[in-house]
Amino acid sequence: MVRMQVQLPEDLHERLRSLAAEREWSLAETLRRASELLLSVYPRRQQRPETEWQLPQADLGPLLAPEDKWAEILEDDMLERHLK
Repeated sequence: MVRMQVQLPEDLHERLRSLAAEREWSLAETLRRASELLLSVYPRRQQRPETEWQLPQADLGPLLAPEDKWAEILEDDMLERHLK
């Protein structure tokens, strides 16, 4: 095991000590368990690929409405959502 020093806000330290006492754990055991839980909740991120991410390309076919009707369609959609 590795020894280390940690600085905690007083209220967090008191809450951890209280939890440790309730569970009959040492403060060190409480911090180990908290660390293991944190690492299980936030798994290691995958390393970034060497190439830069690019937006995937997809052919979605032709647009179903002409460009001059987009504003009208949007307004109708927003009004319909508002009335629900």
